[in-house]
Amino acid sequence: ADFISIGTNDLTQYVMAADRNNSKVSGLASYRQPAVLNFIEQIIQKAKKKGVPVSMCGEMAGDSTMTQSLLDFGLCSFSMSVAGIPEFKLQLEDSGV
Repeated sequence: ADFISIGTNDLTQYVMAADRNNSKVSGLASYRQPAVLNFIEQIIQKAKKKGVPVSMCGEMAGDSTMTQSLLDFGLCSFSMSVAGIPEFKLQLEDSGV
């Protein structure tokens, strides 16, 4: 692959086998679940070893409480709504990036 783009909304739903639009199981469809975080970290690390750039879109990419973890995983490209950019920039400054 020339690049990898992680869409966190669908990925989370598939990893957790829980439809985020189904009120009976939507609570399970959280990208904060260890299984989802572990999978994302593995994707990023394996891609880095192959020299393949990884980008991320979806709610997680714009969640400032997840920025540092994603940076620690090695993610360098985030796609988010305009409203999330100011907080994202603050997180980058705080992390020294």
